[in-house]
Amino acid sequence: MLCTYPHHTIGGDHAPFRISDVLSASECVIKCIDQLKQCRSVVFIRTVPYDTSKHHGICRLFAVNTQTNGVELMPTNRQSTVYEIRDYCSQTANNSFDQNVQLDLDDVISKMMRLRWQIGCCHHRV
Repeated sequence: MLCTYPHHTIGGDHAPFRISDVLSASECVIKCIDQLKQCRSVVFIRTVPYDTSKHHGICRLFAVNTQTNGVELMPTNRQSTVYEIRDYCSQTANNSFDQNVQLDLDDVISKMMRLRWQIGCCHHRV
């Protein structure tokens, strides 16, 4: 399941294992899914205000999520959203995507299910 936490970041001393420039939050999430053996969450930081021709941001991939001991989400004033890959989302998760995020959930979920099956991960529902 993909859990969404708008206006949050991953707190503590947890460093991303990869940082890259992306065109959208969906591209950031797909980067995580492509590295599902290591990636458990991403922080997408929008660096350009939403515009159909200029939707850019920074993608930070993490090997941890809030199911990892010592990991907490911290509120932020930045255009920052945490997307977590989890078996179940917490009640505080906003499981709907920002209206500006053009994400084809069917493709993402299909890809997640296929990758989880391939690596033998997470036998729960996606």
